[in-house]
Amino acid sequence: MKNNKAKIVRITTIVTIVIMFVCIIVLACQFVKIGNYKEQTSNLEAEKQALIEQIYNFNTSNSYYDNNRSEFLEEYAREHLTWGTSNEVWYTKD
Repeated sequence: MKNNKAKIVRITTIVTIVIMFVCIIVLACQFVKIGNYKEQTSNLEAEKQALIEQIYNFNTSNSYYDNNRSEFLEEYAREHLTWGTSNEVWYTKD
């Protein structure tokens, strides 16, 4: 009887210690995951800010082109398509 109680106490102690070590290992892994998630969150926040800035720049340039559409198209046609108005005289380099 005494021997059985000693075995039960020993087995219970070993099982408890094993469970504690497993819990400590799981806890350490969770802390590593939390650190990775925080780093990923900061990277995503930086990317979000860059995208917000791109959207702002796009909206600003888009509103400029919408407000000055005829001027923009005329300038683009002259510079990139070498088109001009009917009264313009073109000078070329020989």
